[in-house]
Amino acid sequence: MNEKHESTVGEAFREIIKDQDALKNYAELLNRAEFGQKSSYTVISACVISNGANVTKQAAQTMDMSIWRTIRSSGHRSTLFMHEGSLVAVRQNSSDADISRLCAELEAVLKEPANEVCIGVSHTLDGLSSVSEGYEQASAAQFMSMLGKTGCTRYGDIGVMKLVFGIKNTNILREFVRENLGTLRRFDVERNADYCDTLKLYLTHNGSVSEAAEKAGVHRNTINLKMRAIKEILGKELDDTTKSSLILAFRIEEVLELYDKRSDF
Repeated sequence: MNEKHESTVGEAFREIIKDQDALKNYAELLNRAEFGQKSSYTVISACVISNGANVTKQAAQTMDMSIWRTIRSSGHRSTLFMHEGSLVAVRQNSSDADISRLCAELEAVLKEPANEVCIGVSHTLDGLSSVSEGYEQASAAQFMSMLGKTGCTRYGDIGVMKLVFGIKNTNILREFVRENLGTLRRFDVERNADYCDTLKLYLTHNGSVSEAAEKAGVHRNTINLKMRAIKEILGKELDDTTKSSLILAFRIEEVLELYDKRSDF
């Protein structure tokens, strides 16, 4: 397959990702390129971050030949293209082991000392009509990789965050954050306090005052005093239901921050 043809196939998949109904316009082209209607497909989305900036396009251009050698190395039908600031690969009829190997090799090719490589992998889905859904899954997993700095994250491993990424109306997500963290955020701003940071640290360490204090570099009594104040400000005890809502609110807040930076990424 020559470079021009590969580019055309990549453009076809990019259009299908943007609008699934576009598949009818590209079915014949993809069939000629041996991307079968009934084959299985896995989507991989990767980005390269350097000093807080998305440098994926520059990295991909610099490593173009190495990336293509990696993509072609197993013989599985694949295509590669840029979309929404990420390097996207669509892989046909690949095993789980092949996808793991490919992700590891992609990370090795793109990795530089100052770079952070974040990769998301979709489920393996049936049919060309599933590629758009596969991209949404890979993109969600990539966001979680960016948040957790985990290198490669599979959609099947992001748990309850599938529900968060499935909500396309961000106003709903912002409202959930406001309902759970708004009062504490306002208090921090008005009093120049850091109660939200303390609460997040406490929850991150599963409610362990000792671990939160050690991480913050303060005496455990300091955390205890702050947690009492936080409960008073929130007007509630931190039972399991409240903790779960607060943890989710903090996670959604992180996702929204990435959404807001999407133009930079």
